[in-house]
Amino acid sequence: MNKQPNISPSQARKMHHLKINDLAYLLEMDQGNLSRFEAGKIQNPKAIIGYHILLNLSIENSIAQVFEGGFNNLSDRCFQLIEKVSEGPKTPKNRLRLEGLNTVVTRLMQFDNAHE
Repeated sequence: MNKQPNISPSQARKMHHLKINDLAYLLEMDQGNLSRFEAGKIQNPKAIIGYHILLNLSIENSIAQVFEGGFNNLSDRCFQLIEKVSEGPKTPKNRLRLEGLNTVVTRLMQFDNAHE
C-alpha cells in the first residue's frame, strides 16, 4: 500500500470526499482541533495516526513538522549525551549506550537528509 507523502491532510480528506466534521466524528476529535491540525498550526498524535490509517496518508511529513528545526536540537542533545557517557566509566553497559546513541545520531541524520 503506497502512502501519499506529497499531499496535505486536508487534500487527503478532500480526495476521499469527506468533510472535516466527518473525520472529527470518526476520530472522536474536536472539529476545531482537527482544522488546526490540517492547517499545520498544531500537531496531534491521534490525528496523525488517524489520517494515516483512514486516508492512507504518509506520516513522514507530520513527523518532520513536529520536529521541524528540531532535528538539530535532537542531534545536539545526542552529542551532549555521548560526551557525558564518554566521560563516565568505561563499562560494557556504557559502551553499549554509546553504540545505541551513535545509531540514533545516524538515524537522525538520515531522517533529516530525507526531509531537506
